Amino acid sequence: MKRYARDIAILSILAVFLFAITMILTVRIDFFAQADKAVALIPAFLAIGLGILGLSHAGKNKKPEQQTLFTLAAVGLKFLLPAILAVVWFAILKKTSHADVLLFFV
Repeated sequence: MKRYARDIAILSILAVFLFAITMILTVRIDFFAQADKAVALIPAFLAIGLGILGLSHAGKNKKPEQQTLFTLAAVGLKFLLPAILAVVWFAILKKTSHADVLLFFV
């Protein structure tokens, strides 16, 4: 349980750090003047990461056969959920400017 709590803390600190850097760059550079979009992306990727972390941690407490299934499901979702987020971000929300593409992939 300690490792799980530590992993959640590290992931949350990383998200806060990225948010702080985005806010600092918003003040310094005009390119990041669209901080509201970063405010939408950072929690989305944090939620994906926390969900995958929870799924993989739940698999560690299972039998070895089920651990493999949980690990495969976590890896599959780790690839699938950001792809779905990309479709929503680019196709549905029409965020296709250079700044939006760079913000999504960086």
